[in-house]
Amino acid sequence: MILWIRKKVLLPSLLAFIFFGFLFTFTLTDLLDTTAEIIPVNQNKETILFDENNYLDLILEINKEPESYLGKPVEISGFLIKEKVKDKFVYFVARYVINSCLADRVLMGMTVENVVEKDTAQGKIAPGAWVHVKGTLVTSQKPEKAGLIVIFVKEMNLQAEPLNPNVYVDCEAEDSLDATE
Repeated sequence: MILWIRKKVLLPSLLAFIFFGFLFTFTLTDLLDTTAEIIPVNQNKETILFDENNYLDLILEINKEPESYLGKPVEISGFLIKEKVKDKFVYFVARYVINSCLADRVLMGMTVENVVEKDTAQGKIAPGAWVHVKGTLVTSQKPEKAGLIVIFVKEMNLQAEPLNPNVYVDCEAEDSLDATE
């Protein structure tokens, strides 16, 4: 009975699989995608560029409404930082944000995934180096960061550290309010 079922079910299924397999060719990498990157279908291809003028505003906005930024390409420069969180290493690209003086500076940045520490012609990509990252904003697939918006790195290069790597908060609006009082 089992042999008869195998012939009636297995053989036609196998033939159909072979026939349709030639029509729809898949590679093993198509079936076993191991990247952490998940990009929504309605992605906007306009690249988000972090610079000294918009750095803090972009970080705050992305953290406030992360779902509206998922799938967007991003470029950011800063120090590569490696922190141990719950027995796992997490990477960040960050800069110091200064409100009025060095005493109140705060390190702010974005979590990056798919980082490879390596030697390059310019030097070593490692924690403490100033890097320029090109990537995509995605939801982290790592269990310790599940649901958090991160940058999935597509390209990371060493970059010369700017003369002033800090980002300064624009206090002109606050100063003008003080002047009118």
